[in-house]
Amino acid sequence: MGEEIWRFGAIEAAEAARQVVHHDPDAPWERIPIPADAEAASASVTALAAEFLKLPPSIRGALGRATGNAAQLSDDRLQGLAELLQNADDEGADSAFFVVDEDRLLFGHNGSDFTLPDVWGLTIPWLSEKTGKAEKLGRFGIGLKTLQSLSETLEGHNGPFHISARAKRHAAAER
Repeated sequence: MGEEIWRFGAIEAAEAARQVVHHDPDAPWERIPIPADAEAASASVTALAAEFLKLPPSIRGALGRATGNAAQLSDDRLQGLAELLQNADDEGADSAFFVVDEDRLLFGHNGSDFTLPDVWGLTIPWLSEKTGKAEKLGRFGIGLKTLQSLSETLEGHNGPFHISARAKRHAAAER
């Protein structure tokens, strides 16, 4: 990786979120913000949502429409499953699994945990921290949006993060 890790607490969550939102995705991180625990993760997701709401309405609206458009880029409803596997590969996983039960599809892998920039990237269409990394499959920032053809609500549970994204509104919200 090469970058320094910043393990922030709940008190520093708003500053971590501000740095993520204002970071140039084409620039390397001096220190990657990673929450120290579940409380810091929850506070940072709330702070990301607050940062999103500070964006001008025209930008929020454009991002909301871009999210919907990105979700419709593939006619293949199962494209999102391939995207999950690609993301697992990008995160260094050597195993992954799908579980289907009565009302949900679960996916897991043994790759790296989410960082706060990863969470922001999951919620913002066309934003990718991988654009300059040709070895990464998910460099375009739209892959997981294709999962919205399978479900209106997507959840991510990884490390200390527990996030939910709904297709009808654009936000990263704590469950």
